[in-house]
Amino acid sequence: MCINRPCYVICENALSTDTVNAVIRYSRELKAVPELEKMDGYFDFRQVEAVADEILQTLFAWQSDQTLKYVHHSSGIKVPIQGLNTHLTKLYGGVYERVSTLEWIRRATEVGMEVIVAKFMEAVIETGEARSFPFLEEEKYASGV
Repeated sequence: MCINRPCYVICENALSTDTVNAVIRYSRELKAVPELEKMDGYFDFRQVEAVADEILQTLFAWQSDQTLKYVHHSSGIKVPIQGLNTHLTKLYGGVYERVSTLEWIRRATEVGMEVIVAKFMEAVIETGEARSFPFLEEEKYASGV
């Protein structure tokens, strides 16, 4: 059995309630990114077509056996959470202002972001807890339990 663990999968037609895709979509529209206060670590995202293609390649490369295997599919690009604006500039051009997350949520909601995404992001902030997102290196054909 093989368990495929992709990084954040992004696409133009993602569900409107997908938080990471919403952050990217509305950051592009607003030309502003949320500061994501009390968060550190990395974003690792990749287009859905590339992830799907790689999962198919993995599927064809494996013979069915009794070993449990995990495969993490990474973009290989470490995007520091606090450097999202720089990364979006590289991908899409333009300049992306950094604003407080609450201000970003207000602006994004005004231009159509789902209220449930806004409430989720607000709830994360309200906990006051620091959050860390490690970068998981891609490891092809990793054996597990």
